[in-house]
Amino acid sequence: MNQDHTSTQERADDVVGTFPKLTDGLQRDSFLVLIEAARPILNIGRGALCTLRAHARHTRPRDWTSPDREPVCYKRQIDIAAEIGADERTVRRHERALEAAGLIECRTMGNGNRSLVGERGIVFTPAIRKMDQIRCYLAHREAEHREAAQLRAERSTHKRLIVDHLREHDEGRGLTQELVEIANAIAMWPSASGLRGLPLEALRKHVKEASILAERLWTFCNDRTEESARPDKNVRSYIQATNEDIFVSCNPSPDHDCLEKKKRAADALDKADPLVNLTPRRIYALASEDLRFRVDLRKGDRFVPTWHDIEMAAHDLRPDLGIGPESWTQAIETMGGPMATLALILADARREHPTDPVRNPGGYLRGMTRAFQKGRLNLVGSLEGLSLWRRRETA
Repeated sequence: MNQDHTSTQERADDVVGTFPKLTDGLQRDSFLVLIEAARPILNIGRGALCTLRAHARHTRPRDWTSPDREPVCYKRQIDIAAEIGADERTVRRHERALEAAGLIECRTMGNGNRSLVGERGIVFTPAIRKMDQIRCYLAHREAEHREAAQLRAERSTHKRLIVDHLREHDEGRGLTQELVEIANAIAMWPSASGLRGLPLEALRKHVKEASILAERLWTFCNDRTEESARPDKNVRSYIQATNEDIFVSCNPSPDHDCLEKKKRAADALDKADPLVNLTPRRIYALASEDLRFRVDLRKGDRFVPTWHDIEMAAHDLRPDLGIGPESWTQAIETMGGPMATLALILADARREHPTDPVRNPGGYLRGMTRAFQKGRLNLVGSLEGLSLWRRRETA
């Protein structure tokens, strides 16, 4: 217990007559919430935190934001103990822990008493000095949480694509020893719920291994296709065009005059069946520059991207488009991964439209998901309209 002790920094504060204060709209109670969230780096238990809150309740809120006052609690230990349902010994132990954590200073009189005279009591100025450190920790933790969520989503995409591709081969040509080994490796992966228990570094390593396994699968399938001279299935096997008498454009603007809005154009598109040529290379040509950049990062030195590259690039781009994980998950569960990916590519590409740009890709994707649920989404026509627009751009 520090009795009648003043630090060098505090003496300097006294000289100039100012003290550190909460800023950026923080108040006493909201700052206590941040302290609770930062317990892992402050090394204090919940009991000590409860004692801290009890002391803080007996400070004046304005003293936390005023440069010429310090927040001080003058309550006796016996009174604090009664408030939290503990004994004085427990309160003393908690105060020592809080002082060791740099959150309070026990500035008492020679006999241990606390008094308004001379500002003797539990002083919270040290906690205010830790404000930036606490904020930095919480920002770092939030960034790690976002990264972990992104990595879990990436692993989910890898697994879904690999499993779908293995299923196609099993139903078609049967699994070779190489594909059986890949399937066995996937069977050993942690479940989606198990991923949440992995430390961030272990999660990064696992997702990297998943990416390597996916690359191994696509390389093997491409080599096998070249050897057999048989075309491998592409994204077309996953996509079904919606042939409805009444259908909607992906953009509900009344002035929108793209191909999707005209039924006879849709009929022509249905006859032409543009999905026959909807290869990863063509999707790449339709995509925005942002998405192409991410596809290039995914495919590395390979000349032609795979569908896996396309989907993973869309996964990488999603947060930048303002599309939340809930909307993305709903789109995948409703339309399937390939259709959801094409919908995202369309939403992204149409941001660059010269006369009718998409300003809210997240809302655009949700609209397409709802239209798909109602059987009114003509993604084929939308993609053909995008293709015509791209051709006009390069003409």
